[in-house]
Amino acid sequence: MPNAHVQITVAKNKISVNLEPADVSKKDRDEVIWQGNQDFEITFLNSPFKQNKFSGGPGRPAPSGPVQDVPDAIYKYTITSPPAVPLDPGVRVDQ
Repeated sequence: MPNAHVQITVAKNKISVNLEPADVSKKDRDEVIWQGNQDFEITFLNSPFKQNKFSGGPGRPAPSGPVQDVPDAIYKYTITSPPAVPLDPGVRVDQ
């Protein structure tokens, strides 16, 4: 499975994403690469990656690094980009 490229769009105080959930494979050591049209922050409570926070913005993608050896599951995260309402999509990890 190739890396997951998630486009974050902020418009009219609303955040949306093009992939929900984003799919990554442990076997292939995939990563998620978030890109946005405005500054954003990603926060995981229980991250499938080494870090639990990522940030980026226009022209500054936020790569997660390879998925870790974690249980197969959907890992929810929060996207914030004030003043927009936060969004809680997920990353699906499988073999």
